[in-house]
Amino acid sequence: MSSVAVAGDSNLYANLGVDAVSIDAIDADVLAATLRVGYDINEIFAVEGQASFGLNDDNIIRAGDLSGIVNGVDLATVTVDASLDTSFAAFVKAGTALDNGIEFFGRLGYHSSSVELSASAPGVGSEDDDVDFDDFAFGVGAQYMFNGTNGIRLDYTKFNGDADVFSLAYVRNF
Repeated sequence: MSSVAVAGDSNLYANLGVDAVSIDAIDADVLAATLRVGYDINEIFAVEGQASFGLNDDNIIRAGDLSGIVNGVDLATVTVDASLDTSFAAFVKAGTALDNGIEFFGRLGYHSSSVELSASAPGVGSEDDDVDFDDFAFGVGAQYMFNGTNGIRLDYTKFNGDADVFSLAYVRNF
């Protein structure tokens, strides 16, 4: 039986949490705030939609990491920062809840994410560019409901070769 059904009020739930995002393609590690809204279809299946927004950036190329001169620019002065702009995703979730308020689940879905890259070199200026990742995503997780209404959720989601996301969230059943 799903944790929402235990609450007995409705099948709607929401999560608000923080994600640790490791973006494989550019070797960046950033944090994101995530709002997730879900609806329990029955005791096993639910649908979820989520929106994530970047909280910080990661300096993926530091001054001195590169060497050489290209078009008159000393590459040793170049820095590149990466940040998650937005990530939107939809999932089908399948799980099983235990009598003690613990639920284990898996989820499968699709995401559309945008990462901003910002490169700069002293005396030359800066350049910003967005890189988009759209693909399937899958993950596993668990949540513990303190009572029928409030809980905590931990999950891991793989954004199909693009990123690994570890999430910690507050759960609220309505």
